[in-house]
Amino acid sequence: GDLPWLAEVGVPHSPLAGRAAVVDPAELTGALLGSALERGAALKIGTVVGLEERDEGDGIFEDEGGRLVSAVRLEGGDSIAVAEDEPVVVAMGPWSCRLEDWLGVPTPVEGVWSTSMVWDGSSFDGGCGGGKRIGTTLMGSRPSAALFCAEDSNGCHLEILPRLDGGLYVSGCGGSRGLSP
Repeated sequence: GDLPWLAEVGVPHSPLAGRAAVVDPAELTGALLGSALERGAALKIGTVVGLEERDEGDGIFEDEGGRLVSAVRLEGGDSIAVAEDEPVVVAMGPWSCRLEDWLGVPTPVEGVWSTSMVWDGSSFDGGCGGGKRIGTTLMGSRPSAALFCAEDSNGCHLEILPRLDGGLYVSGCGGSRGLSP
């Protein structure tokens, strides 16, 4: 995108490919969960501490060793049985690396602890042109660029990404220390 305010001070920048955009993580997760529940999925809230396996048959999630997931173990001793034809989705973010211990499956996942914020696309009077949308004021009339800042003395390396509604998604606040799942 054309970002004259960056070009004027000699900051290199380049456009995003196509119609790239950033989603609100809570909004996306809620929509995916809602859709799954509408289609018959069940939600059980708890801490997963392991997977139980059965040594038989052909089916979903069988690996080369002929193993199938038969149950998901929860903290406190409860478990959720898994039917032979029922898929198991591991969506634990950086904690997915626990599969290495549970199943002996390499999972090269590494998490980073960081704060992110989303400003909505509604109008505001915050010094960016009075009444204009934050994202389109900073990033141009078409949100087609993202801004990646070098790490500062506080360990922050901001990433500023426009949203199609004129808002902004900002991450990298407060440093990015690694997680120890």
